Amino acid sequence: MAGRRIGGAGGGSDKGPRRAGAVLVGAVLAVGAAHSGGLVSAGSGVTARAADAKKAAKSDKGNAWSRLGMRVGKTVKRSGADCAAAAFGDIRTFFLRTPCRSLDRKLYPLTLDNGAVVAVSVVWVGFRTRGQAEDFRALHRIHGNGDIRPPAPGVTFTGHHYDSRVQGTSVVIAETEAVSGAVDRDLLTTVAEVAVLFPEP
Repeated sequence: MAGRRIGGAGGGSDKGPRRAGAVLVGAVLAVGAAHSGGLVSAGSGVTARAADAKKAAKSDKGNAWSRLGMRVGKTVKRSGADCAAAAFGDIRTFFLRTPCRSLDRKLYPLTLDNGAVVAVSVVWVGFRTRGQAEDFRALHRIHGNGDIRPPAPGVTFTGHHYDSRVQGTSVVIAETEAVSGAVDRDLLTTVAEVAVLFPEP
């Protein structure tokens, strides 16, 4: 696990207006908001299922979510190779100096048992060398210095529920945020720890 990030308060993602679920969750958010109940925490059986979910995440993303007892809605996907255009802050500056070779972004809306909705952003950034990947991950872990924007508007990621890893010459980044309803912080971190294991598209 690599919790983001070192430093003080401040978000890892864009500080634009938070339009809850405008594009991201659609009907899923509407259902979740209408049926949201009490707080769902990592202690509500999720932690016990996390190990199975992490194993499933390496090959079958849908099964990973079901292992956590969550339902996934329509996924938003974007691919390209212009990382600087998709980033801001010091992260964008890094890409201007060290261009990436690939960028894949996915945004998953998850509905929990209590009807709450969690947004999950997973980003795969490919570089020419492992050294570049490690340098990027080290920079990205510093809180508040910029980020890569998710593939759709509607959610502001704070960077407080985060994990990342280097896979060969690529970096995988997972961030989570509660969109509606009551969600425990530890649960958001657990979801990020599962999502970061997803294989590169």
